[in-house]
Amino acid sequence: MSRSKPNILVTGTPGVGKSKLADALAHKLGMNGINVGQFAKENNCLGDWDPDYESHELDEDPLLDLLEEKVGKGEGGLVLEHHVPDLFPERWFDLVLVLRCNN
Repeated sequence: MSRSKPNILVTGTPGVGKSKLADALAHKLGMNGINVGQFAKENNCLGDWDPDYESHELDEDPLLDLLEEKVGKGEGGLVLEHHVPDLFPERWFDLVLVLRCNN
């Protein structure tokens, strides 16, 4: 399937500015943004609590099934942000931005 607009993934380690950049890109380009963690929470795709990381694991299969409808089969025009880029099929994205910082 060919998209009429590109899909962009913004990724990087926690705290590097993924959300800010993804929001700014979506706004500037007139695209829709998806924060994958928030999307998972809103769609009941959170797994068990991980006390080491102090966060929920993602229930990946149902999450990817839901995202497939929006990202994989959609018209494009989406900016997704998440810190694990290899979670997603490569075919979903036309551009992947990997953010890093020195600290």
